Amino acid sequence: MKIGIQGEKFSWHYIAAQKLFTAENEIIFFKEFSDVFRAEDAGNIDVGLVAIENSVYGSIGQVYQELSRKNYFINGEIKLEINQCLMALPSTKLEEITDIYSHPVALNQCREWLEENLGSIDQHAYFDTAMSAIKVSKSKSKIAAIGSKELADDLGLNIIASDIGSEANYTRFVSFSKSKNVPNNANKTSVIMSTSHAEGALYEALGCFAKQKLNLTKLESHPIQGSPFRYQFYIDLETRLDSKQLQSAKRQLTKIGAKIQVIGCFLADNVI
Repeated sequence: MKIGIQGEKFSWHYIAAQKLFTAENEIIFFKEFSDVFRAEDAGNIDVGLVAIENSVYGSIGQVYQELSRKNYFINGEIKLEINQCLMALPSTKLEEITDIYSHPVALNQCREWLEENLGSIDQHAYFDTAMSAIKVSKSKSKIAAIGSKELADDLGLNIIASDIGSEANYTRFVSFSKSKNVPNNANKTSVIMSTSHAEGALYEALGCFAKQKLNLTKLESHPIQGSPFRYQFYIDLETRLDSKQLQSAKRQLTKIGAKIQVIGCFLADNVI
């Protein structure tokens, strides 16, 4: 099976893919999140794996926008603790660093440490933690990157400082494909809901879940593309897609004029 990820070898996406899938699968690398989705569209990969939210940075809007298209279905998730490291060539010392490269999410996660220890250093948002580290490994300048310990070890870079990110830093990754096959052990469902633009509409819609005693683990609004200042709601529920409770809630939502689009049903992963 071909698995598409954003990033390179030993990026956090790569580590997540190794943990979620078996070793015999082939991992294919892409520069951007959108490239992973387009590869799935073209049939060049069987499954895509993308980060969808981080406990420090928040949700990744681009991924949610892609998933709102009707031909994708989330079939798995994994949550990783992210321990970011500052790495450079073995000859580079902390006080010699002139520039730092990493993915913008990683830079944000390490903002406090960077301000305290390297406040005047220029920070550069780059495609990915792995590509940032590769840039450092090929450079003769006193530059550094932020990424995983495995990444530094693979490229022969020196870890100048470890665990420089925020405390309780976790990233949630989801796997998706065009197939809407639901795993037998699935216990979590993701949906997109939109309501009428009327007083109390959201309250009434959420009541449909409450009446069926369905627990929501996520509720977040995102703009509807093409409809300025109109929003849809991404919801995760602790239930299977085919549960009687969810089916009843969907029927009631239809009656009150709310629209609901199922975008996934999968086994929920615990924080590891």
